[in-house]
Amino acid sequence: MTELRDEPPRSLGDPKEILLQQLSYYRGTVLAKLDGLRANQLTASIVPSGWSPVGLLKHLVFVERRWMQWGFEAEQMPDPRGDEAPNGKGWLVTPDDNVAELAARWAAIATRTEAVARNAQLTDRASSVVGSPAIRQRSAGSSPTCYRRMHATSGTWMSYAS
Repeated sequence: MTELRDEPPRSLGDPKEILLQQLSYYRGTVLAKLDGLRANQLTASIVPSGWSPVGLLKHLVFVERRWMQWGFEAEQMPDPRGDEAPNGKGWLVTPDDNVAELAARWAAIATRTEAVARNAQLTDRASSVVGSPAIRQRSAGSSPTCYRRMHATSGTWMSYAS
């Protein structure tokens, strides 16, 4: 059973540590909320959006992976939006999706997120072009004012203002 933990102490002074502990706290909270639900409760939706608890978990796994590995580190991956339904309407949940495997995958991604975040400054930015290695640039100095990234699905360039 996943145990609920206390939120990070307000006495923390390091902003990066606050962010990392908040992420960890909310990951644990999501998993604790899913713990003990029956299979039909995990896959059924009770909200108008149609989201199910397993769909939400899968989405969170892919979002953290997408933001950190694909977005910040610029790692190329075939399915950065593998949680989205092919028609673009909602999240893709398959019969093979289950809490145990998604939680294990999320834990591995969380470990990587922590390692990357601990080695970065809060002012670091990610900038890359598909096929190029990740380049982290400090906000002070010669950082660009706009980032470009090719959207993996559409193949079009997207710009992000800083």
